[in-house]
Amino acid sequence: MRTQDNPFDILGVSPTDRKSVILERAEECALFDEPERIDRAKETLLDMNTRLAAELTCYRSEGAEGYLSYHRVGALLDQIYAAAARGESFAAEINALAACDETYAVPESEQFCRLLEEIKAHRAAAGLPAPDASALLDRLDALRRSIIAQLKECLNDLPAALLLKRMDEIAQLATHNGTARAPVLIEALLDMYEIETRQFADRQAGYIRAHLTKMRTAAPDAAYADKSLTELSAYLHTWQNVMQTLQIYYRSKGQEHAATAGIFGDLRETAIHLHNEGHRTILARRLLTVPMEMKALRYLPAKEQILQKDIALLSDMIRTMKTNLRERIAGNGQATEETTEESSGSGCFAVFAILGMLFFFVLLGNHGQSEQPHTEKPAAQTQQSERKNSTLENEAAQEQSAPKSPAPKPPAPKPSAEPVARSGIRTGYDPEQTRQNATGLCSVTVDNTQNNMPVYVRIWDMVRHTPVRAFYIRQGEEFTAENITPGLYEVRYIELYENDAPAQGAKSEQFHLEQRQTYGGTQYSEISLTLYKVRNGNMQTTSIAADEI
Repeated sequence: MRTQDNPFDILGVSPTDRKSVILERAEECALFDEPERIDRAKETLLDMNTRLAAELTCYRSEGAEGYLSYHRVGALLDQIYAAAARGESFAAEINALAACDETYAVPESEQFCRLLEEIKAHRAAAGLPAPDASALLDRLDALRRSIIAQLKECLNDLPAALLLKRMDEIAQLATHNGTARAPVLIEALLDMYEIETRQFADRQAGYIRAHLTKMRTAAPDAAYADKSLTELSAYLHTWQNVMQTLQIYYRSKGQEHAATAGIFGDLRETAIHLHNEGHRTILARRLLTVPMEMKALRYLPAKEQILQKDIALLSDMIRTMKTNLRERIAGNGQATEETTEESSGSGCFAVFAILGMLFFFVLLGNHGQSEQPHTEKPAAQTQQSERKNSTLENEAAQEQSAPKSPAPKPPAPKPSAEPVARSGIRTGYDPEQTRQNATGLCSVTVDNTQNNMPVYVRIWDMVRHTPVRAFYIRQGEEFTAENITPGLYEVRYIELYENDAPAQGAKSEQFHLEQRQTYGGTQYSEISLTLYKVRNGNMQTTSIAADEI
């Protein structure tokens, strides 16, 4: 709520003024201001549900300590809108606003308790009933959603290029350039940004992959190669301008931005193909150099390091090619760069091919298996692989084309016992978990009729990063969680076994529940999620650890 919209400021009253004072001031203000505006302000302060939002963001002329640093929210929103109108950065103001919100996000915190007691004291002085902790928490959540909506509105009013720049600034400042978690409010804003840019990301990724496929199949000559790299660079620049904010965000959470990692995995695969199959080593190096020159992998350091090694290896190969070329010229005076590429690498070829295989098994092995979690190699194993690569590089010139004996096959794993569905499960809410975010009309139905195992399900509020509903569903049944407050959510679930405790569960894509008033009544979201034994239902899922459910 911005300053000019706060009912206390509109009427010129304080949180301790009684009902009679509010009514008297409303009559006076109606003579000089819009009667409808004054009437709305009066009704807001006399309704105990709507009054709380005004109390949280009002200004106090007394200058007393506290009254919720949340009173800064209105001022900060004013500053953000003013900076946006001037074309100036407002990342610092948004981070200050988020820090203010973060202080009171935890119900058990000292700040939250102090705020509640102060509001109760003001209500007592005004002769009005006091709110309880639950009402205050719900109002803080609603206020956070309102703030996010206002920030989104402010950002959407900016030109596209400036919007991207401002989001990048916000992410960098809030996460200390990807090294720390952002406040809850900013993470919610970044989650919204990811949802809004998803369609662009899918479309742009399609353009890039189609172009890479064309490069692999066209056997390009020098002129075509230059044109192709120029076009690809333009695609990647556009991608980076939009996705860098999310790369920073994911880095702050200790993760890689999967979409960017996938793009550059495909790019590297194309480079390997150009070298191994097309004998176009120079073009392969130029292709890998494109993302490095534009620093597109600065927030994916593991990928950046791999490409750096690839470029160094290819550069060594090219130097060897040029040396061979000079020797051939000295010998018979006839050689070209093209013949150099064709003869490039019998000796060096094996090294790059093997490094390529290591990359795909370690980093791109999930390409089509999105449900499998990514796991890092242990440090000792990584060191061993690096030593192996070094040995291969040193021995590359000595490698012959003679066939090698096949490696022995590992013994087949012993079959594990099939999980048994846990008995005694009844579909319904978990009695040990309290229901939160219960002030709306939205609903989420989880359909377990296609699964042969019972499941335990939690609906998570992704703004507060906390579960708000928890329930059991027997196999062959479904359950609907009702009266959910609008917001950003995801569903997490785990199968329940009689004879085992699964180490992994799954989570859905994030989704918005919306509720709004129309001339025909209230419109609200009704989401349905179908679970399958193989997690390929009507909403894409991702594997997570069991303790994250």
